[in-house]
This record gives sequence, C-alpha cells and structure tokens, in this order.
Amino acid sequence: MAGRAVRHADRVHQVVVAESDAFLRGKAYGTALSERAHAVWVSYRRLFSQLVGIDEPAVLRYGSATLDKLAAERPHVGRELEGVAAGSGLAPEVVAALNARTELVFSAECATVGRVRGPEGPWLSQNWDWYIDAPERCVVVACDPGPAEHRYVTFTEAGLLAKIGVNDAGLALSLDIMRHDSDHGQPTASPVHVLLREVLASCATVAEVADLLGQARPSASSCFAVVTAEGDGACFEVTPSGVACIAPDADGLVHHTNHFLDPVLADGDRVVVKHLQSCERDALLVERRPATPAEGRAALSDHSSSVQPICRHDEAMPGLPPTGTAAYIALDPIARTLSVGTGPTCRAEPSTFSVPEAPLRGF
Repeated sequence: MAGRAVRHADRVHQVVVAESDAFLRGKAYGTALSERAHAVWVSYRRLFSQLVGIDEPAVLRYGSATLDKLAAERPHVGRELEGVAAGSGLAPEVVAALNARTELVFSAECATVGRVRGPEGPWLSQNWDWYIDAPERCVVVACDPGPAEHRYVTFTEAGLLAKIGVNDAGLALSLDIMRHDSDHGQPTASPVHVLLREVLASCATVAEVADLLGQARPSASSCFAVVTAEGDGACFEVTPSGVACIAPDADGLVHHTNHFLDPVLADGDRVVVKHLQSCERDALLVERRPATPAEGRAALSDHSSSVQPICRHDEAMPGLPPTGTAAYIALDPIARTLSVGTGPTCRAEPSTFSVPEAPLRGF
C-alpha cells in the first residue's frame, strides 16, 4: 500500500499517496491520517449539532445517501471514500458526510486574490477562514492517482479528499464559500469538496473546469477560482441554479470573497447579514491590486476593514472554538507548488510542498 505521513511542519502534516486503484488510494490516505480524521469527525459532529441542529443519525443518513449518489454517478470517488473509511476506521457514511460538510454547515469565510499575468508570472493565494484550531486536523496530500488522472497537491482537512491545491498541469485552485437561494442541501454526487478533487485530478485548463462544473449538480454554492501556468484564469461561482464565470479584470487581477459578483446570481445571494463585510474585503483587495505573491500576501494580511478584516484574529464563538484566519495558502502554478502557513496570514510561516513527480510508485 502506497501511503505515508512524511513530515510535520507548522502543525501541517504531509501525506504522500500513490495508487491507481481508487479504493487502495483512499485506504492508504485513511491509514496515514487516521488519528486526525477521527479528530475532524469529532469537530464536525459538534458543529453539525450546535450550528445547524443536525444530530448524528441524520448526518449518517446524509452520508449514506451521498454514497448512493456517488456509486451511481462518480463510482471512482465513492470507492475512494470507502477506502478512506477502511484505512481510518471511520464509518463510510461519516467519511461521505465529512466530504459533504459544506452542504451541511458553513460560514461566510475566506478571501482569494491572484494574477493571471504579472512581473512574477501567474499566482493564486487565499486566506482560509474557519475555526482557528482546524489546522491541527489538516493535512497536505501529495497524490499520484495514476496515469488516467493528474497528480496534485492539496491542503485539506483530514478525511476530505481535497480543498485548495495545484496539479501537474499547472492549474491552481482556491475556494470561497457562498450561499444562494437555490441551495437545498440534498445529497448529490457533486458535494463541493468532491468537485474540488475532480477539478484537481481531471482538469488542465479553464475550459475544462468550466465543462466539469457546468455538468455538476451541486446542492450548495461556492466560488472556485483557478489560475493556470499558461496565464489563464477565472472565478467560477457555482450554485445549484447555474454557474457563472467571472473573468480576470483588464490587467489580470483575480479576486473573490463571499458574495456573488455575477449580477444574475447576486439576486439570490443569501449572505445577507455578513454581505457588507464581504463586499468591503473584496473592495480592499481590488484597491490594493497586488502584482506579486508577496504583495498578495500583504493584501491578505490587511486589518483595515471597518466591518471584518481580511486577516482575522480569534473571534469568540460562544460554546465553540474561536474563529479567524486559520491558514494562508499560496499557489504557484508554474512551479507546481503549494505553500501553507497556519494562523493569521500576517504572522504565518509557510512551508512549501510540491506536486509529486512521476513516477511516484514504489517509494
């Protein structure tokens, strides 16, 4: 079985997985991160209950229904999740529900900025805003799924197949959570984190991302921002009612927070209470117009917003861990690297991880 935990840096483990068989790949991943995957389940079981009132039996029913949908429409993903369950010791229904966590629980979180062209080439970076203890349960997965799919490296919560990352084709991918009136939370074969895995494993171009997301039938909304080594990019606002493609602006800036930029989808924007803070954070990114990755990090370290800063520090949540900017992630599509530092972006100390070089098997 090809799977191992490689190192521990700034509280982020790296797991290397190389299996062309989906079940064995998932099992290798689950075995290497079992303890952290169990910690993720403990955390989300509490969030499901306290934030949205979903008890454990309901979560398991949701996970079971998601597995059924995956078996019918994305069997390779379903088998991979079953492998994660076998390796980690978690129930398959739990693993499926964790990979559909965005459909069950969310917050207005994250900010993304990048360039499709600039003095240092294309780049993409983001703040991951969530519970500040979450990085203790996260991993960087360097995955070689075999010749039929792209090799990739992704920063994700243990047990979830993917989140933010870059692949061997030089396609970088970030994520910003959104909410829309068409969100319905029903189990589908296209949970947000499954779609992130599918983009990284199967897409090399912006057009391919557009095709994949256009055919998906998600039940929750998110923004998938992509930038390629060739200097292309877009923000895809994905909802159950349709997908909008937001092109980079005239000089190549890519930016997004948690509200819809597409005017049609904006009519159904459900982030009402926190909408102003999302708009202000996005406006600050546009005003700063970072040209390089270093300037991008400086923009993502901004504390000047009057409603909620881009770089957030330890906001109290009654009965729950504090929230804030849990990690800073920088993606280099040309070098095929992911750099991640835990804690607020202004003081994070990133470590850099690379897409696996082929062939990775037999290490």
